Amino acid sequence: MLKTIKKCIFKCIELWQKFSPVKKNLVLFESVGDLSDNSYPLYEYLLKNTKEYKFVWVVKNEKKYKNTKRVKYISFPYRMRNLVALYYFAKAKYCFYTHEPCGVKNKKSQLRIYLTHGFSYKNTKNMFWDVEFNSVIIRMSDYHRKLGNECNPGEMEHSVSLGYPRTDVLVNGTDKHVDIGKGYNKLFVWLPTYRTHSCNFSAYLNENVDEFNLINRENLTKINGTLIKNNALLIIKYHPAQKLEKADFEELSNIKTLSNDDLLNKGIELYDLLSVSDALITDFSSVFADYLLTDKPIGFELSDYENYSKGKGFIIDNPLERMPGKFIYNINDFNDFINEVVAGVDYYKEQRKTERDIIHKYQDGNSTVRILKYFNLI
Repeated sequence: MLKTIKKCIFKCIELWQKFSPVKKNLVLFESVGDLSDNSYPLYEYLLKNTKEYKFVWVVKNEKKYKNTKRVKYISFPYRMRNLVALYYFAKAKYCFYTHEPCGVKNKKSQLRIYLTHGFSYKNTKNMFWDVEFNSVIIRMSDYHRKLGNECNPGEMEHSVSLGYPRTDVLVNGTDKHVDIGKGYNKLFVWLPTYRTHSCNFSAYLNENVDEFNLINRENLTKINGTLIKNNALLIIKYHPAQKLEKADFEELSNIKTLSNDDLLNKGIELYDLLSVSDALITDFSSVFADYLLTDKPIGFELSDYENYSKGKGFIIDNPLERMPGKFIYNINDFNDFINEVVAGVDYYKEQRKTERDIIHKYQDGNSTVRILKYFNLI
């Protein structure tokens, strides 16, 4: 009896959500972590340059934030338990999201805009929701759209090449105060993608291997020595989905770790940090594609490439051929990369340009405005 009553209540809520009129000046945003990724530049622009819109942010814990006249914070309505969130999911005219689908499926008066959160050669088949949920999917180029369609068949009918808002700062530079790296000759940022997801699934064939082969006490000590000699700083920023109990956070003089919350507390975004960095170290993460817009050196940490490729794997046959930078398989390679960057040695400039022109249709640092104009928000 109770189950029947619950089903009736849920059905009534779904019908109300679908047919309740939207508020034309209400814009909803979502990202992981909070107030970040491709959603944040859109929000920031509208907040600063318009007066007619009101905003809703979907965050991990709404109690951390203070609502204002124009901005309200809500938590995600898992299993329909959050009636406030269900209300705003139905009422927002525009729903911009990067990680979790927001809005009401098939609601014709609403635009559900999946900004996505990265270009990648990683295999993401069967990892996302029904492509038909999205009104529009934002990609960086037609090549990016084709890759997206490989992972999510049918996506081409919904996707459009407009560029990523988060990359504008990589072209234009940041207007925020970023004091990380101050006093050092070079700033390196290391962004590993996740190996063991916080939702308890692994990207590996063999889950018993060391997830971060180069991130251990011995190796970090050696890297720290090279950094000290060159008066350089290394920031390690883990993927927000990474399950972290297996990661070694050894604190050394010239190596620091940062989380999304750390960046938020400093009043900056990850891409503000990247814009002032001198080089990037990553692996299979999508950030390498964005970083191409800086035309700065990239090192690819590939110590676990074989195990990863046999596990989650890649969407193309030879991903290494499309990765324009130094391949780092061991600690000597890592230290060589640091020394090369410090010395101004750059072997991959032409290869970066080739890949940049394929991946990025637009390289003008104007994707935020382009998207907002596309949806007639400005």
